Amino acid sequence: MTRKQTILKLAKGYFGRSNRCYKLAANRVLHGLQHAYRIRRIKKRLMRRLWITNINAAAGEFGIKYSQFMRGLSLANVQLNRKMLAEIAKTEPLSMRSIAECSSSARKAYAPHYNEQYEIDDYFSEKLPEGYVDFEDIAPFAAKGVEGIPKNILEKLDKIQDTLGKLNITEAKEDEEYEAKLREEAKKKGIPDDDIYDNFTA
Repeated sequence: MTRKQTILKLAKGYFGRSNRCYKLAANRVLHGLQHAYRIRRIKKRLMRRLWITNINAAAGEFGIKYSQFMRGLSLANVQLNRKMLAEIAKTEPLSMRSIAECSSSARKAYAPHYNEQYEIDDYFSEKLPEGYVDFEDIAPFAAKGVEGIPKNILEKLDKIQDTLGKLNITEAKEDEEYEAKLREEAKKKGIPDDDIYDNFTA
């Protein structure tokens, strides 16, 4: 097949003389192939966006947001992709209702664990800015069924503990220096050691 025959074959179905005149067909085919190359890559994201829109509309009928719906399916280990869910949403409303109920049940079953994790994060968000952490308060969280304290929290605790240790050492040195200064001043004024803190203030 010659190049001219190939171009005319690709131009089959074009409007007017573009499907039989080589000069017009070549121009149309060239631009058509360029657009096809671009659309092949855009089509994936456009179709995904369309599927998500359909799923969101179907989930909204059951009072569920798209993110909540997909999170519930992930927790329930439901192996349905967005293309399948969008098709079910359009053609099988009863099946979609069952899937939505499955998603809601999975999220409710996970809710206690989520609430405890949120409680931990909320606790540390309040305590960390103040630079104070009561380590004994962490034990009840682990006792409620949380599988240990999260790794990132433990790392924060280690850093805080190291920082507090350094602060304690620094404060101890400052106290020693301050006490030595008081004793030196008291010695100059002839004040007994027992009466140092009664006669001097910080």
